[in-house]
Amino acid sequence: MALTRSAVALVCAVVAFYGVAGFHVGAGKLTLWLTLAVGGGLALGEAFRRIPHPLATAAAAGLLIADAARRGVHYPHQIPVLATFLVVALIALWWRARPLHPRTAVFLPLTTAIGYALVAAPDLLEDLIR
Repeated sequence: MALTRSAVALVCAVVAFYGVAGFHVGAGKLTLWLTLAVGGGLALGEAFRRIPHPLATAAAAGLLIADAARRGVHYPHQIPVLATFLVVALIALWWRARPLHPRTAVFLPLTTAIGYALVAAPDLLEDLIR
């Protein structure tokens, strides 16, 4: 079930990303990102399922924070929307993970740094494919 939820969440994120007003994308690029979302979702779902609860929660939060930060740097006009989405997503993650383990906060800086590398990887892959 974690695999399905992760893949669906990332597919929804791709659709939301490219659904932003004024963003035009070709079918090939959308297909590439949807494929990466499904593959990434399956991989992350499997990984999160196998790691301890505090680390899994920190990893999910770290990915959310890292992606919002990366996007905010590239699209500063979207920062209000990104901040709102980030707060809502973190509240949903907290609700799902409660009670929160104190070690989750200890893992968060590391998982955010690793998350930034992971969320930047598809951009690098896309540049290599072009």
